[in-house]
Amino acid sequence: MDVQFFQIFADSFDAKVDYINQKLAHSPQCLPRAAHWATATEVLNEAPLVAEAADWPKLSSVQKSDLKRRIKCATKMADRFLPLAEAETIEEDSFSYLTSPWGHAAQGVPVLRRTTNQAVIYCFFDEFEVAPDQKDPLRPLPVVEDAVGSEGVQTAPIEPVGFGIEEIALDIAKALLEELASFAIEKVMGSSVPDYFGEVYDEIRKIVAQELDAHMIREISDEFVAAQIWNNNHYLPFKRSVPPPDPRDLADEMNFNQATFYHYLSKLMDPQVAKLALGEFLIGASMQLAFLQELFAVTGAPHWQVELSLDAALWADKAQDAWKAISDSRSGMIKVQADGDCVPVNGASKCSYYYTSYDYFAETWGSKFFYQASDGDSEKKAKARAEAEAGTRRLAAIDGLRTKLGKPEATIATWRALISADSSPARSAAASLAPS
Repeated sequence: MDVQFFQIFADSFDAKVDYINQKLAHSPQCLPRAAHWATATEVLNEAPLVAEAADWPKLSSVQKSDLKRRIKCATKMADRFLPLAEAETIEEDSFSYLTSPWGHAAQGVPVLRRTTNQAVIYCFFDEFEVAPDQKDPLRPLPVVEDAVGSEGVQTAPIEPVGFGIEEIALDIAKALLEELASFAIEKVMGSSVPDYFGEVYDEIRKIVAQELDAHMIREISDEFVAAQIWNNNHYLPFKRSVPPPDPRDLADEMNFNQATFYHYLSKLMDPQVAKLALGEFLIGASMQLAFLQELFAVTGAPHWQVELSLDAALWADKAQDAWKAISDSRSGMIKVQADGDCVPVNGASKCSYYYTSYDYFAETWGSKFFYQASDGDSEKKAKARAEAEAGTRRLAAIDGLRTKLGKPEATIATWRALISADSSPARSAAASLAPS
């Protein structure tokens, strides 16, 4: 972040100098370029040219979510690096981007215009750009080594890719049980996201005979992508910044994000959505638990571990119910039935009778187990053999679903392990607070 002072509402030149020096003295290492640019004599005579609201490019819902988080980040950085002077209050924060180059800042660089009762200050965020003429108008840029030699963090846009979710949820859940909780947040999401509503969703909606409307599908996908962008392109670089940020700032950022995500996850467990979105919920709940564990790691506050335990128990129960409903529905689609084949022989019909199983989802038949129509024992044996084969087919069908959905039982068991250790006072407290 770089800073320029536009107006300082002081009576004398010396008072303006004191104001600037007071601001920059709070963070000399964090604002090397600002200290170089905004000396006491470099108060801007003209305001930078920034985009009006009508000039902003049209953003998708995921880009709007990303922008919302970035605006919050910008205001928090201004709070951190430019603390208010005595009796100074914020009157307005306005976020936009440069429509033409300004000093060292290029066109498209986001700008926070902070108006207080003592000054008007512009903050430039040159690790990012707004490019209205591009397909992706919000683009993070590489951060290079600055004047004090602090190590920059390479950020890159998140790209959706088309692969199944498979074991992503379980991988994230296992990361929660690392010896150091802060490792979990580093493993939550990679540089790409799965296609949440591809083949797996098509299969589940046929099994449970429900549909999600296009708006809900888009909302789910966008929220997940926005959370991933926030984690990779904002939170982790902020966490690794030099000098290290105040843990309270990290906690504030993470708490806002996890609370937003918690509210969203609760909607996924609505009865009209829960079965259809179980795969996405397994990933999302693991992400939210990782966010809580990160809060505990950066603050050490026991109440975050209590909340982690309570949420783990809640999500495990919800996911267990949804998985049982899906697996029961899928099992019920494989049925055993009696049938027979008749062929004409010398003017009469000769019939053979058998039991078989039919999968109404895959539309496939099982083996035929024949019996003599007049032999009760033969019929019982044929039916028992068909039932046994149907049971094997049901197990195979459920196992296929289990893999495609990210191994629900294993993920749920990992969540429950977060609250199973009686040796933890916080977890014991969570158990006592849990509803009976």
